[in-house]
Amino acid sequence: MRINGKSGERFLAATSLIAVMTLAAPAFAQTAEADPEVAYDGDIVVTAQKREQRLNDVGLSISAVTGDTLRERNVLDVAQLEQLAPNLSIAQPNGPGNQPAISLRGVGLNDFNSNNNGPIAVYADEVYRSSIVGQNFVLFDVNRVEVVKGPQGTLFGRNATGGAVRVISNRPESAFSAFGSASYASFDTSRFDATINLPISDNIAFRAAGVTTRSDGYIRNVADGTRAAGYDYTSWRAQLLLEPSSSFDVLLSAEGAHVRNGAAGFTFQGLLDATGARCPNAAILSGACGNALGYTGENGFFETNANTIGSTRRDSYLLSGVATLDLGSVTITSVTGYEDVNSVKLEDTDSSPLSILDVQFGVKSQTFSQELRGSYTSDTTNATFGAFYLTENLVQDQTADVFRELRPLLISIAPVGFPGGFNPTGAVTGAPTLFARFNNDQDTETFALFGQVEQNLTERLRLIGGLRYTNERRDFLTIATLEEPGFAVPLYTTPLRVRSSNVTFKAGLEFRPQDNQLLYASVSTGFKSGGFNGGFLLDPAQVVPFRDERLTAYEAGAKLTLFDRLLQFNAAAFYYDYSDIQVFSFINSGNLPVTILSNAGDARIYGFEAEATLRPAEGLSVNASLGLIDTKFTRFTVDPTLGGADFTGNRLALAPAMSLSGSISYERPISSNLSMRGSVDGSYQSRIFFDPSNDPLLSQPGYALVNASLSVGAQDDRWRLTGFARNLFDRRYISYAIDFSSFGFNQRVTGVPQQFGIQLDVRF
Repeated sequence: MRINGKSGERFLAATSLIAVMTLAAPAFAQTAEADPEVAYDGDIVVTAQKREQRLNDVGLSISAVTGDTLRERNVLDVAQLEQLAPNLSIAQPNGPGNQPAISLRGVGLNDFNSNNNGPIAVYADEVYRSSIVGQNFVLFDVNRVEVVKGPQGTLFGRNATGGAVRVISNRPESAFSAFGSASYASFDTSRFDATINLPISDNIAFRAAGVTTRSDGYIRNVADGTRAAGYDYTSWRAQLLLEPSSSFDVLLSAEGAHVRNGAAGFTFQGLLDATGARCPNAAILSGACGNALGYTGENGFFETNANTIGSTRRDSYLLSGVATLDLGSVTITSVTGYEDVNSVKLEDTDSSPLSILDVQFGVKSQTFSQELRGSYTSDTTNATFGAFYLTENLVQDQTADVFRELRPLLISIAPVGFPGGFNPTGAVTGAPTLFARFNNDQDTETFALFGQVEQNLTERLRLIGGLRYTNERRDFLTIATLEEPGFAVPLYTTPLRVRSSNVTFKAGLEFRPQDNQLLYASVSTGFKSGGFNGGFLLDPAQVVPFRDERLTAYEAGAKLTLFDRLLQFNAAAFYYDYSDIQVFSFINSGNLPVTILSNAGDARIYGFEAEATLRPAEGLSVNASLGLIDTKFTRFTVDPTLGGADFTGNRLALAPAMSLSGSISYERPISSNLSMRGSVDGSYQSRIFFDPSNDPLLSQPGYALVNASLSVGAQDDRWRLTGFARNLFDRRYISYAIDFSSFGFNQRVTGVPQQFGIQLDVRF
């Protein structure tokens, strides 16, 4: 799938291939079936309740976006979905292209360790993506994305405390079709994707799609002039649809992703003055302060000075089979999935020419899941019952190389007879110097039974009730070792186990005052099982499991189609009672930092969100969304042995008080065969904190991003040439920050700057 050579050569080759395919297509193309997507967002078909429904017939808050909208707005991977849904934030703590930290309505997990699962479940074609490392996948040949908000403790269950992100691919069809796209943009960024759909017989169809993309990156490493924050990945998907009869079909799917990214390109923020004391915030923000060894990092906003060549290598595979038997009023569905992820990431954490902290994250995971469910439908009743099973083995191999810069000095003054001359205590600076390895082996097994019934009480009033029982077991073995050439010093070996069981429920009412209008109210619960801190812990006393977290949500909303379908307006208000929250944070213990992943106590969350789509004239579409949220820890005190910080009253991480997004697109014919299309979209979020401490240095003030595109193409969309701009006004912002104050710096991930590009799409 990968095209070798320079990006410009790849772009020309891809463009030539599309041109050849375009010329050849009429010789063998058949007439494609009509696009099932209709003209109004209110008629998007979703499966958020595990059956097909119009979006506005579902008494849930759902942001649904079609594949065409994703392509028009240049949303290329899961991390960019935050631009499209209110109260959704997606950060990348380990840099672009790495695992996401997803927060929905303030419910999320800002942990960068790979053995945890966030409370926002991610699904690809009905299969739960258990490995957080594999959740930031590329979006290509997508039918739609559904962001389902609020706890989904009944039908989805596992780790859906705050909601679910569901990516649904285009299925094989009974008519031939093909699609190709090539683009080139700033930072030598190229992308080529293609899709082909082949009907093999009357009851067998095959579909294959793939994408390859690379970028030099937008961060300059002043140490050697290379670029960072770039990427190089290839993803593919193959599907086979078998329909032996009109009542039975099987969809077999295989997909893979191969990532070969360069350095993440963190930028540096020093915290200490020349005496080693903490600088005032104004001096820190001016760039006048340094790290624990005095480096000040006087670089530009998009510059780093790393002496370690970082990289990310990830190979992931997902195999799935979905079998559906339609018996009329009863439908039986089986969903089988297997996921394999192998990832190694090396980073220069200190982002400086001094070897202060270099970290490597290695993880391998294999997950098998099976769901079997049955659905019953009549004029007055819809019912879904089923069982879910999952087993996962996850192995971590992680290393931390601390203060290697001091190693020669410490070896020269090491006590006589110490193995290898290694002194693990920095006698001169008071800082420890070590190379530590942490090998973790985690096994997870979960089983659930679930059911949900929707019963019409009258022609316009419906009652919903659902229950789910979940039982989960996790075993965790961690082995910590200090290593130097020629010898190793064992620190500890800790086998642990947690067991969790819980019953979650949903109860709701839906009322239709008129056709195309829906009012709803519900109370629902979510549950996320306990687990283990898979980070870098030198003290075995800190290797303790954390408990389950629970959430009770109250929500009321409306979905209104108004003015003869010119306006679609959806709104919801909600209140969350959040208890035993699993929170990740860094604690400056006065020596090495301590990574804490524990139950923070309680929080309350309330908010409002609204989405509107207006089509005032032919070819003109206006979309807008608003999210308002207030989050607060009502009880959160850190372990007194680790400083006893009290975060009670602070805002939750990754939860901006306001988020806005909107777009305007207009298309009109310019000749009998050609049309022109222009669009502008933007998003805004208020200040966001990346840590529960609410340190202003670990936050990003409010900012707005604006994108634009202008295209010309055939009126039937057989081809289209588009020029686009991302971050049109070149807004500078931080997308994530981590507290490494024990080493005298903060690590920051900068957002992508202004980017211009051109794209050619061809379909037949």
